[in-house]
Formats: sequence, C-alpha cells, structure tokens
Amino acid sequence: MNEEQQFKRLATKVKVRRWLMTAVIAIVVMVIGGGSFAGYTKMASQKASTALNKYFDITHEILAPNIQYSDQYLENTSFFGGTLVSHQYKEIEGYRETWSPERANYSWTRGAQLPDMLNSADSNQQRTALYDRETAHKIPMFFNLKTVSPNIKPTQELKKVAVVKGHVAEIALTFKQPVTYRQIQDKLPANLHAVWYWIGISGHSDATLVDNNYLGVQGSQTGKLNAAKYRYFHKMLLAAKDKEGGYGDTFAYAGRYAKSHATLAQAKFTGVIVTGNSEAFKALKEANWIAASSVGYFQARTAIK
Repeated sequence: MNEEQQFKRLATKVKVRRWLMTAVIAIVVMVIGGGSFAGYTKMASQKASTALNKYFDITHEILAPNIQYSDQYLENTSFFGGTLVSHQYKEIEGYRETWSPERANYSWTRGAQLPDMLNSADSNQQRTALYDRETAHKIPMFFNLKTVSPNIKPTQELKKVAVVKGHVAEIALTFKQPVTYRQIQDKLPANLHAVWYWIGISGHSDATLVDNNYLGVQGSQTGKLNAAKYRYFHKMLLAAKDKEGGYGDTFAYAGRYAKSHATLAQAKFTGVIVTGNSEAFKALKEANWIAASSVGYFQARTAIK
C-alpha cells in the first residue's frame, strides 16, 4: 500500500469518526431537548390547571346561588393540557336536584382558559322565567329595581306557592331596600330558611341578563350565616376583583362591595333565597319589604328524600 492509499484510508477514518461524533451529539441534544420540552409542557400545564382550580374555588364561593359542588377533577389530561370538571347540585330542604356541571379547558400554550359561560341560562318564550341551560330546571331570579326596562319584568310568585299544600319550595326574594343579616333573620318565620344571600348588582344593570351569575354568599341549610363564613366570602370577593374572563363588571362590583362591607355586621343584602314547605310562605304573603319573588325548585313533598 503506497502513501497515497494510506492517506486516503486515514482520511476516511477521520470522516467516519466525525460523522459518528456528530450523530451522537445530535442524539444527545434531541434526548435532552425532548426531555426539557416534556418537562416544560408538564410544568406549564400544571400551572394552568392550578390557576383554573383557584378560579373555580372563587366562583363556587361567590357566584353560585344556592348551588353546591360535589367534586372538582381533571379529565382528558396529557402533557399538553386537559379539562377541569366540577359537578354541581342543589339541596332544598333535604331534596337534591341536579345542576349543570362546570367545565373549562387549560393547555401549556394558552394557559388557563377562563370560562365566560358559567351558570348559563335560557328564558322561556314569554320572557317570564329563566332555566338552567343543561338541566332545564327553573332558576330563582333576582331583580334590580333600578333597571328601567328589564329583559324580564319582576315576578310575584310567592303568593302562588303559599296557596299550594304539600310542596317544598325555593324562592328568591328581592328586597325593596338592602337589609342586614340580623334584619333578615328577624323578618323571616322560623320555619323558612334563608340559605343564600344576594349582595346586589352594579348600578342600573339588568339582573335578568346575567344568566344565573348572581353574587352572594351561601348560608347553612337552616338559614344561618356566621362571621367566619362571611370572612372567607369577603376574601374571595377581593380575590375575584382582579380576575379576567367574561365577568369583568361583576368581579369589579365584587371588589367594590368588599371594600365597603368588610364584616358580616356591615354587610347589607339586596335579596335572599329562602326554602321551606309551601304552607310556611303564607306568613310572607303581605310582607311589605318584599319587592319581587321568583320560584326555583317547587316539588311535592315525598316520604323519602
């Protein structure tokens, strides 16, 4: 083998080694890069799902008129994102009624996709009532007395309930003027329970155009509200004021209300959801402090709940 052939063989070996080194480096970079990408997408997705969970925690506390939730979990999850689901229900005097679940998506690219269609509702053709969109259950409505031409005019349904025997009812009462928690307790008979307290709506806004997105705080099934419960509600109102999504005006009002109503003693409520046996509502038939009344759940009592 002459020198020229030896040189060519050596050059070939050097090229092969370089190609092998380049291939190895490329593979290592791909592995490291792929691992970093997977780690980043997972971390970004977790951050987005955490943000969405916190958002639901807020709306469950301040934007769920007599609505409870039974769970809150992730489905269709992957490195890239998933869906947060929360199943909801109502409980009226021991009777349980299904309600529309809440769903919202999240992803590592778009983050938490805050929902703008919570508590969606549809009105009937006569525009006299609102119904939960998915379950078609009737919604107890509140009314803003400052609205000049509301989409749905204030209803007076309490008297219709009071003359029916053997039923259980859920009724939203809109007050002529805001009152305190103590005043509400004094005005209601003992066998009616104020289970949810409405804090009103901004300015002349039409309360019948916000679907079922009323701001308020949940009381106990016996109609009680304590200082600790209100403190947490107040905390969530403040947390909501900076949130985005489709509820900017509502959340802005939440912040303003919280600023001037820091404690339960200072709080004033514009309405309340009351539950009880239909016969018990007779005591409110002539109440001059009630401006409007709207029925939600209304079913015959049964021996087994």
